[in-house]
Amino acid sequence: YILSQLDHYIHHDNPIKMLLHCLLLKKIKELNNNILIQQQEHEVHIFFNDVIGLEYAKKMLYQYIILKHLYPNYYTSSYILNQNISILLYGPPGTGKTLLIEGLVNEFQSIIKKPLYLIKITPSILLSKYTGEAEKKLNSYISLSIMNQPSIIFIDEIDAFCISRNQNTEGVGNISRTLLSEFLTQMSRIKKLSSNINVTIIGCTNTLNDIDSAILRRFTCKIVCPLPNEINRKRLIIKFLDNIQYNLSENDLNILINKTDQLSCSDIEHFISQTCLIPIHEEFEKNEKNLLKLP
Repeated sequence: YILSQLDHYIHHDNPIKMLLHCLLLKKIKELNNNILIQQQEHEVHIFFNDVIGLEYAKKMLYQYIILKHLYPNYYTSSYILNQNISILLYGPPGTGKTLLIEGLVNEFQSIIKKPLYLIKITPSILLSKYTGEAEKKLNSYISLSIMNQPSIIFIDEIDAFCISRNQNTEGVGNISRTLLSEFLTQMSRIKKLSSNINVTIIGCTNTLNDIDSAILRRFTCKIVCPLPNEINRKRLIIKFLDNIQYNLSENDLNILINKTDQLSCSDIEHFISQTCLIPIHEEFEKNEKNLLKLP
């Protein structure tokens, strides 16, 4: 991106252009290293076993990404098998889609014994008030992922970028259309380079129907992340009650499981945390006068 901007200010016959290019390339590598260091500092040590439920999604991610590196000969023998898979995770909010990707990175690194670079793209990072800036940022992130293979480009809330062109959404306008076109171009670019690069695009959305049909067609694998069932709700409740003193019978636990029906993992966590605060609030109300006298 920086080098492309340089062409607007320096003539092609300028003898110092090569020197400036070398200096800028050095700076780009430094920025790239800083991004990777920052990513490692915020690394979350979560594995698939720490993500309760979503067994089908774990299985598919393991087969498409980890097995491809464990047994590359099975995939490189055919053009069809050697293509980079684009994966779309969809389902209700709070089911653990983002957590699943963090677990995938650590699972990959523990099995393959080599780094897997995760590049997260969110609306706050990509979108800009300046025309054309979002498209340039997207191009830069794609180039960064190609420079650091194997890598995953994780696009969170992809429906914010790739909203269907058939919808009459106020405030979207030409910015959404040009960004959508850039997404289509970049996804086609990665598909053409499948035999030479190892980059996987993973999108995440809560509203599958809002995404443009052209983008949906380019995601070769669509994985649903549903709400937790009765067994997983029980596992979640026990996990969230870890390191907390409680006296629940099996009947009480079954009542909690039934009460949390149709709730997401995040909702169950909030429900348990608010429930555990009730005794503390009751104790505060009993001793409110004495507590107010404390210095």
